[in-house]
Amino acid sequence: MTDVARNRETHARFAQAWAARDVKELLSCLTDDVVYSASVGPEPGATYRGKRDASDGFELIMAHDGSGTMKVTHTVFVADRAYAEWVHHGPLGEVRGIDLLVFRDGLIAVKDAYRKGRT
Repeated sequence: MTDVARNRETHARFAQAWAARDVKELLSCLTDDVVYSASVGPEPGATYRGKRDASDGFELIMAHDGSGTMKVTHTVFVADRAYAEWVHHGPLGEVRGIDLLVFRDGLIAVKDAYRKGRT
């Protein structure tokens, strides 16, 4: 299996886990030293380092978004990177976003999220 194919497989598992709100499965897709830059928080956004912090960050963003559905609409893979467009429909209305991902050894080492929503 090529690196890009392995990254595609990891991302597919990650996207399914996110849609299912399965934090344990999300963590299985990450490197131990992952850097997760969320699309909401004080920086703007918030940065979480390592799996334990990323787990907390995932829980917070899922609580922020509330119930609803999330779907990846388009993903482009280039070497060790992916650009994944997504849409979330929930209590906040439609939120569109993009994740910039960096893979290492078939796992996500960086997840940098950006979003657009209605105010």
